[in-house]
Amino acid sequence: MASNIYQHCPICSKPILYSERYPRAVCETCYDKACDAHGRKLSFSNVSIDGGFNAVVTDTQEEYQSHTCYVEGVECWADEARFGGIVLVVMPKYLFSRFQANEIESLHRELFKVLNISQDQLQALYKVMQQEFEVGGYPEHTLPRNIFHSHDESFQKRYEEALVVGVDIPSLFERDDNISSKKTVIIFGQDPLRKSNKRVEEIGIATPYALHLKDCREKLRNTRLYFDLIKVLLDAGYRVYLTDISKVWVSEANCDRGIPLSKQDYARFIQVLEAESKIFEPVAVITWGQVASKAIKSINLNVKHLEFPHPSGAANGTWRKLMGKPATRENRINYWRQEVFAYLSRL
Repeated sequence: MASNIYQHCPICSKPILYSERYPRAVCETCYDKACDAHGRKLSFSNVSIDGGFNAVVTDTQEEYQSHTCYVEGVECWADEARFGGIVLVVMPKYLFSRFQANEIESLHRELFKVLNISQDQLQALYKVMQQEFEVGGYPEHTLPRNIFHSHDESFQKRYEEALVVGVDIPSLFERDDNISSKKTVIIFGQDPLRKSNKRVEEIGIATPYALHLKDCREKLRNTRLYFDLIKVLLDAGYRVYLTDISKVWVSEANCDRGIPLSKQDYARFIQVLEAESKIFEPVAVITWGQVASKAIKSINLNVKHLEFPHPSGAANGTWRKLMGKPATRENRINYWRQEVFAYLSRL
């Protein structure tokens, strides 16, 4: 059989028609074996003629609120196919924040300029997040508020009175394929937004969009899209370094509405961004949203800057105008793939 016509099911090795878009697609026989973590058989379908995804437990027709399924014990992902129908693919394994020794040392040195946290504390946070990477749920991590101190006295007072404070430490993603020479793409987000209806004394420590959590990558509608965009790069063999423009987010004293950092503190975070770029030497820098784009334009990174609207639903209108078509998940992923690879192919 010609290799350009056929590929092999990654579970049973049966020859199936070649698909450039779905190289890890399973065969029909394995597709029919899809079940949940408890062994219950699953059925998949489109929501309507326009596509969409629906999953139910076959025997009971109970709605199954996940795309993750299992075939012969192998973790898979079911989703709407590009031109209709459902495709089932074997889930590739990804690594979370497996920094090289010189990278974590350099990163800590820069973060320590804005956050009073030791390298041992930083590495301990990454270690526990690595352990949680494939675990469901939403575990939380906190540190005392005194890890950050403003260079502006008036802002320091507002910081101490804030209802809630958030800090995001950067993330590094890559495929678990034993390749150590991957090129890096940096994605800059905005800030570590937090929500709370009561005062939280300690700082909530997470990562941008909480993508160190399995449920945020696979279940929550918005953040699942964020990781789907990142996976386009990971599956093409790149590392993705994801970080916020501002590592600290501060709310008002009486509500969880955010307040802007002081000019002095914002300048400190911009200096850290420049240093992060030098540490990870990206082949491309991508920004999500106007806030991130404006910040990156203010510094000289000596690397191509690709601007995209924020992937959240709030920017659907901007995406629709940019693409000239509805801002569906599939359309955004396809546009992202097209634009990012068009640039990377010219490097």
